[in-house]
Amino acid sequence: MGLQVFNKGEWERTEQKAVTAIPLAENIKIYSGGTLLDIDTANRLLYANEAYIAVEKTYGGEEQALVLSFRNSLDTPVPTSSDTITGTAPGSGRFTLVRENKRVNYSDGSIVVKYGRLTTGNSLNDNDKAYLALDRDYSTGDYFASVVKVDEPQAASGLVIYRGRIKEINEGKNFTVESF
Repeated sequence: MGLQVFNKGEWERTEQKAVTAIPLAENIKIYSGGTLLDIDTANRLLYANEAYIAVEKTYGGEEQALVLSFRNSLDTPVPTSSDTITGTAPGSGRFTLVRENKRVNYSDGSIVVKYGRLTTGNSLNDNDKAYLALDRDYSTGDYFASVVKVDEPQAASGLVIYRGRIKEINEGKNFTVESF
């Protein structure tokens, strides 16, 4: 219920209203915090809790859930942001945000998407520009990365280069490319 999509650091409502069914992938991983759960335990303990869900489309175009990461209802969601990551060290379980100067923890339960691929927090590098959905732990006050999305860097000039055969030129206006 209440399905939202994480788009450029903002949670946006989807067009799907009411209840949405998302099939589980064969190799689904279900987490509560950093703890891996089996399906029966997750269903028994976490029914009707909020969760972050990483999905991918199958070859048939159907979405399947690859990772479910349940939110602790006592934790406070922090407004989403975009920032630059620094202070990474594989295996440390944390990084720092440059602009906000916050130390952020991550675990296997964090959904990390880098360059369109589902990965782990260990693949994050210094100077990665990321969109983040953070939660603040109710007991310690520490920040925890629920979702980290790093997009491919944009070309500095924004130019696209094509190679093709010019079919026709309208002087001073445009040209037509036959194939490219």
